[in-house]
Amino acid sequence: MLLTFGQVSLVAIISFIIGKIWASNTELFAIRQKAYARFLEKCPHPTEIFMETPQKQKTLMTDQEFLEKIKHASAEFSLFASPKAANFSGRYFLLVGELIATPDKDTQSVSDKREMAHSYFHELIMQMRKDSLGLTWFGIQDFFASRQRTSTKVLEEK
Repeated sequence: MLLTFGQVSLVAIISFIIGKIWASNTELFAIRQKAYARFLEKCPHPTEIFMETPQKQKTLMTDQEFLEKIKHASAEFSLFASPKAANFSGRYFLLVGELIATPDKDTQSVSDKREMAHSYFHELIMQMRKDSLGLTWFGIQDFFASRQRTSTKVLEEK
């Protein structure tokens, strides 16, 4: 059975469009990987926010220090992040902002919020990993492996 010129042209056009979509997705994954790496370099880690000084005094990062770090970390991230990654970063930043604004740092609620901030940060990293691996071999393996293992659940707010 021979294909007509129209059928061959249609197949060529469809394969061209699929190739363009695939190439643009590959480019987006590469840009997203770089944006995520830069974000993680600049984003304050939960342990960095609540640290102990050499005199064993627990101190929190100041509002100004935190806002400066967020500003530098989130510029490129906000352009290329997936909606889920952006959601977790927003939750993390809001919770850390609440922690910094809390006057009494030694209460149980502050301890719970610190634990929740760690959990949000972990979920943010896991979502960024899923996004940046995409349709690569490792991304596909990770997708099927995540179906088999129990994922960490973000602690529910009380």
